[in-house]
Amino acid sequence: MDEKIGFEAGVMSDHSKVFISYSHKDAEYLERLRIHLTEYERSGLVEIWDDTRLIGGEDWQQEIKKAIQSAKVAVLLISADFLASDFIAYKELPQLLAARKAEGTLILPVILGPCAFEETELKVFQAVNKPSDPLSNMTTHQRESLWMKVAKIIKDASIAPLVTVPLPNPNGQPGLLPEMVPIPAGSFMMGSTLLDTEYFKEQGWEWVKHYLKEHYKWEQPVHKVELPAFSLSRFPVTNWQYLEFIRNTNHPAPYHWIDNMYEPDTDNHPVVNASWFDAQEYCAWLSRVTGKRYRLPTEAEWEKAARGRDGYHWSWGNEWNSKRCNSKNYAAGHTLRVNHFNQESASPYGIMDCLGNVAEWCSTKWGSQWMSPTYRYPYSALDGRELIEGNELRVTRGGSFSSSIGDVRCASRSRFPPQQKIPSLGFRCVCEQ
Repeated sequence: MDEKIGFEAGVMSDHSKVFISYSHKDAEYLERLRIHLTEYERSGLVEIWDDTRLIGGEDWQQEIKKAIQSAKVAVLLISADFLASDFIAYKELPQLLAARKAEGTLILPVILGPCAFEETELKVFQAVNKPSDPLSNMTTHQRESLWMKVAKIIKDASIAPLVTVPLPNPNGQPGLLPEMVPIPAGSFMMGSTLLDTEYFKEQGWEWVKHYLKEHYKWEQPVHKVELPAFSLSRFPVTNWQYLEFIRNTNHPAPYHWIDNMYEPDTDNHPVVNASWFDAQEYCAWLSRVTGKRYRLPTEAEWEKAARGRDGYHWSWGNEWNSKRCNSKNYAAGHTLRVNHFNQESASPYGIMDCLGNVAEWCSTKWGSQWMSPTYRYPYSALDGRELIEGNELRVTRGGSFSSSIGDVRCASRSRFPPQQKIPSLGFRCVCEQ
């Protein structure tokens, strides 16, 4: 075995299974994680098996492969030594990514020291800590707090069901459910205030003039909205997830796909050219195969998840930053993979990619007139705006890669006909609790 590399995994048991990948040069970090997992292991919530328990004469590569395939959580202790390992790069990581795609294995990177993590294919996975804040730069107290956080994530993931859709596609690979984030019950303030407008004016932004003429009144009056608990998908639905839906239902693919397949290297880009009706069909399919109720978010749910109780202008706060979302100002000119901006764009609840990249369908009706919403504020789910029936314009939120600053605010409202299919419009899902 490559002496630089060690492995841990839970295998051959009814307990939840954890796989930990690391370099032997980072064994001290592994030991601290094991200590923080000890109580969960004693109570039977997780099962840990490390490479020192391999029996002489065993096919250790085969044992590691079996461990990866049965793991529910895979923790990657990432350092420069980890990334330099040929065994990890060419043997282990491909198996881990295949397990993620086939079984829904949770990939949990922990950044130990300065390294090129953001230059690798692993950057699509949300690390527990930022690459700019590795463990090697932390105080002892900060390190221990982070290990406690990692252990809690592992425990929570271990007692939850695997996030897979139990319906195979023609290639025999099960699809993944969107990763859901719980949003607690409670109230938030919906809409924009005069104080918000004053801030926009002070910036000297050109879009404010048009906003004050029309859009501002669509966001008035500011009002309190009380919502029950729900879960919202952390990211917009991706091409790969939507492909599973198409393969299992024979639903028509987006018109720009060739031979029912999206463009190369866009697996993790949000699906686009999907109408409101297409999004409804996707949610209905998820509901059928999981036994849970998936649907599009109401615009109130979307706004609360995006801006939090403090009512941020943008998901990350009240100061504009063009480097935190894929808007017109970022100048990509097309969709980017979800989580391209990592935690920099996260909402207070941990929802990613709320703003820019693709605008997102909501269940809510706008009305029949483009410049005059039938369903104005204050928001009420009881006035007919949340009825599924009807061909009125439906609300979209978040703006896209072609949107300006004003249209990628958390409070900004837009709309499209429900049959509309455009390259800058996608969706995410709610799962009712």
